[in-house]
Amino acid sequence: MFLSRVIYKEVRGVPRTAVAKEFIKRGSAVCSIKNGKVSKERGRFTIQVDKDKHIEGPGTFFHSCDPNCYWDFEGLSLIAKRDINAGEPITFNYCTTEYMLVNNFTCKCGAPNCFGEVKGFKYLTPEQRKGIEPLLSPYMNRILYEKV
Repeated sequence: MFLSRVIYKEVRGVPRTAVAKEFIKRGSAVCSIKNGKVSKERGRFTIQVDKDKHIEGPGTFFHSCDPNCYWDFEGLSLIAKRDINAGEPITFNYCTTEYMLVNNFTCKCGAPNCFGEVKGFKYLTPEQRKGIEPLLSPYMNRILYEKV
C-alpha cells in the first residue's frame, strides 16, 4: 500500500507517523490507499472519499493548513505538492477530505493561512473553503457547490 519513499516512525509523540524516507520530488506519488479497507464509518485514520465512504490509511499523516501533499482522488494517491526533504513528515490539509473530524484539535502549523481550530470542512468559513478549493475531494467540491 505504501511506496518505499515513506517510512513510519514516532514524531512528536505520535507513533506510525509517515515521514519521507528520501527526497520526494514535487508531483510524485507518495502513497496509495487503493487497497485500503473501506468503511461507512469515519475514523481517526480514514480518508473520506464520499458521504458514507471512508478508506483506512496506512499510518498517521500530520495536518497542515499549508501541506506538502494533497490527495488525487482519481488514483487514490497522495501527491507531493512541493519538494519534500528526507525526514520531513508527510502532511495534508484534513479539511480537504473530511466533512467532520472524529477528533477536533487546535492547529499549530504556523502557516499564514492557519485555520486555528480544525474541525472539518463543515466548519470552515466561505473564504477558507474557497482558499482550499483546488485541493478538495470530489465530495467536498459537491458540498461547496450544492446542498448535499
